[in-house]
Amino acid sequence: YSGDKVWNKEYIDGPVVLNGCIFSIWGIYDYYKSSHDSSYWPLVQQAVYSLAADISAFDGVFWSKYDMGRTMSSPFYHQLHISQLRVMYTLFEESVFLEYAEKWQRYQQNRLYASLALVVKGYQILVEKSSSPIVIVG
Repeated sequence: YSGDKVWNKEYIDGPVVLNGCIFSIWGIYDYYKSSHDSSYWPLVQQAVYSLAADISAFDGVFWSKYDMGRTMSSPFYHQLHISQLRVMYTLFEESVFLEYAEKWQRYQQNRLYASLALVVKGYQILVEKSSSPIVIVG
């Protein structure tokens, strides 16, 4: 929990990871649908609300971020995020999910943005074990 938000974390330490957060929402949603246990619906709703409210935290200005920190997504995770957000829109009808899926699709189609994302991600991989953080404005 963070204030009125619910965040399902893929890793105990570190920032919230977008794909892991979405997969966990789907897991809770699947359990709710298969068990018919209505006590899980508020948790699904709160998790969806939290992601919808703060999806901009995963926008790296020209590419999606892997997490709420400073980690740029690889091309694989960027495409995964787009696909996941389209499914989130289909399941929960929150327009912000479709807006970001389309925005990130446009980023992916922009050669300059895609090239810049590849350079930044490559740099992050090279200095991953370094103590110097990489700052992404946005």
